Amino acid sequence: MEILEQIELQSKQVEDIRKQLIVPKKIQLHTGLPGFESPKAYGVYRNTGGKPLGVVGESFRPMNLNHFLDSVVNSITNSGVELDISKLQYNEYYEGSRVSFTIPLKVYEIAEAGVTGLNRLFGWGMSLDEKNDNKGDLKSVYFSSKILKFNAPVKKSEPLQ
Repeated sequence: MEILEQIELQSKQVEDIRKQLIVPKKIQLHTGLPGFESPKAYGVYRNTGGKPLGVVGESFRPMNLNHFLDSVVNSITNSGVELDISKLQYNEYYEGSRVSFTIPLKVYEIAEAGVTGLNRLFGWGMSLDEKNDNKGDLKSVYFSSKILKFNAPVKKSEPLQ
């Protein structure tokens, strides 16, 4: 896949997720009875209405999920690890009161992120490279540093994702 196609696919995925995001609205809860003071309690709702996502105090400010999504995308982009943003997923739990952003990772990608992080922190010259067969399947992993070098075959007994 060409670089521009990949960027377009990733941008489309982020915009598709952005359309799904909850825009929370904080509304004070009232007793509805004359002579009774309303509590300093608020319900957090979707901007479209419906059931409350939760009840909060006066100082609580709902998170802007658009800003949070931007932060997730920037973190992925600047991580130094080649992660595919087009696979980024948005999930809601407990009727929207909890949300998550996830990106599926292969075991190799997690190890590569660790090596990249250690290199950034300590200036080490370690590298981790994957070797694929002619079908594109992971065949072995090559690790090198100043002290140690090895090439290890990958066992296929467990799924790598």
